[in-house]
Amino acid sequence: MAKSAIDAATLSNVDDVRQKHISLSLKTDFQTKQITGKASITFHTIKNKTTKVILDTFGLIIKSVVDHENNSPLTYEHQAPVETFGQALAIDIPVKSQVSESEFTIDIFYETTDKGGAIQWLPPSQTENKIHPYLFTQGQAIHSRSFLPCQDCPGVKVTWDARVTVPKALTAVMSALGNGDAPENYSTSTTEKDNTEWHTFSFHQPVLVSAYLISLAVGELEFESIGERTGVWGERGVVERSAYEFASMEKMVKAGEEVCGEYVWTRYDVLVLPGSFPYGGTENPCLTFATPTLLAGDRSLSDVIIHEIVHSWMGNLVTNLNWKHFWLNEGWTMFVQRKIMQKLYGSPVAEFDACRSVKDLVDTVALFGTAHNFTRLCPCLTNVDPDDSFSRIPYEKGFHLLRYLETVVGGNVAFAPFIKAYVKEFAYKTLDSEDFKAFFMSYFASVDGIHDIDWNLWFNGTGMPPVENKFDESLAKEAVALKDKWVSGKGDGCESSDIQGWRAMQIMYFIDLLQIEGEEESSNDEDNNSNSNSSVFQEKSVLDTMDRLYGFTKSGNSEIRFRWQILCIKAEIEDIIPHVVKLLTEQGRMKFTRPLYRALYQSKMGREIARETFVKNQSRYHAICAKMVSRDLGLS
Repeated sequence: MAKSAIDAATLSNVDDVRQKHISLSLKTDFQTKQITGKASITFHTIKNKTTKVILDTFGLIIKSVVDHENNSPLTYEHQAPVETFGQALAIDIPVKSQVSESEFTIDIFYETTDKGGAIQWLPPSQTENKIHPYLFTQGQAIHSRSFLPCQDCPGVKVTWDARVTVPKALTAVMSALGNGDAPENYSTSTTEKDNTEWHTFSFHQPVLVSAYLISLAVGELEFESIGERTGVWGERGVVERSAYEFASMEKMVKAGEEVCGEYVWTRYDVLVLPGSFPYGGTENPCLTFATPTLLAGDRSLSDVIIHEIVHSWMGNLVTNLNWKHFWLNEGWTMFVQRKIMQKLYGSPVAEFDACRSVKDLVDTVALFGTAHNFTRLCPCLTNVDPDDSFSRIPYEKGFHLLRYLETVVGGNVAFAPFIKAYVKEFAYKTLDSEDFKAFFMSYFASVDGIHDIDWNLWFNGTGMPPVENKFDESLAKEAVALKDKWVSGKGDGCESSDIQGWRAMQIMYFIDLLQIEGEEESSNDEDNNSNSNSSVFQEKSVLDTMDRLYGFTKSGNSEIRFRWQILCIKAEIEDIIPHVVKLLTEQGRMKFTRPLYRALYQSKMGREIARETFVKNQSRYHAICAKMVSRDLGLS
């Protein structure tokens, strides 16, 4: 495997030559489940006497490679596959372009296959209206190489454009400008065997982006405008619910500008995908891809959209050099997300969001183990699939570092201008943790306390953050009090009105507290060599009473359903199993799917049910999700 100085997860020679612009001409075939077409890539030669350009591919069939300037064929080698990372495509560079500072364009004609993780083809049965098929791509972290040949590493940015031909009944959208523009008719070749009518959509992305942010979706899509530069895409029936759920998007973007500076992407739209989408959202520029599990009906999960909006600055505009420094994308995004929540909902809500998320960090560290490499803010990822390392660590541990730094320099008043200065300094660029450290130390050079920061411990230390930040816990008090009431009385004196008027995050926190209480008491039992299980939250009668009063099982909020189901699985409540299976099979969001499968698999009652359910439904999940769950269940 070729080694790049900037990225351990690429096979490409980005140190010698770099892609500058990508122009795609693609056609989607739902019969063969293939995307065919051409990638015209313009390169800039960095090092003198560079004879080859090497690109990342995974599962692609390369048909031919030609010099764009004169259409002459170029010699290329599609090298042997490297597990996890794909196949290097080594192409001879025209002689005149082998000198430094040269620019040249190569046309690569190719087809996709089902071997990569970027593309999911959905049959009509997996869509909202059950009439037409659907496809979407997901490039993060290193999956774009199975969608197009490219230098698939975040440290290299490009502008790009695309022309995508799809069946006339369907609409194509991409992470670019051009969504909603009228398509062109496509003249069907006489060699084509079917009578499908086609049309072609055109897109362009003038802002520099990393290859993992080039995304496509095709389906029976509709659009509804929300604000001057915001709107939602989705299938009929979904788009209306999405427009209601995300009605505040324009305010969110404006709040983001107040914190980070100008929004440079022109539009911010959201596409709500079918349930198999493996993430809460992905920050595709101009068009966030989002899970339908956010459609709670009461706008209680819109903080995920704030998160994706913040990526317009932290991740998309300012980008981590490689996946070792992923916290620069996600930790910064969590930090700014909570600044926007403070502006929109008040400081107590933002502080409570940070407070309740400590459990996510604790759980993740416990899952990996306190000494595990993946609990580092900057883990070693040599010969590691970045997907394996992704967790709440870069999000929450990264947030805690930034919160600590803010405290060191004097709080929000001092730190707020730094956020804008940071974005301005690194906009359209990539950076690593040392670059961030150097800029921070220079900006706050006159602040005495910065010299006491243990950067090495923060970047390379395992386990929980080395400093415990303090948060306003005023919104947590009601949840703690109600939990204590259940501990002491097992539901006596409790009423359905107990949680009336609560924010959804307070209910989530309450269930989290029940889990913590049960885990602590079970741990104490083990320490005392007791065979009894003393937690009231592992007693069926107590949980039945709670569910009757609060209706957690039937909640329309996926986060509440998920937490309640985890609690019931750990209590070995067999009645919850059908509801768990329902949630597992109606969506494929890894935040829910992986923990539910793990919990069911580790329970006494559900080990075989977990495996049987996954094997039966594996084809419904996105390849990334299926790969990770298969490992969780010991099937691969």
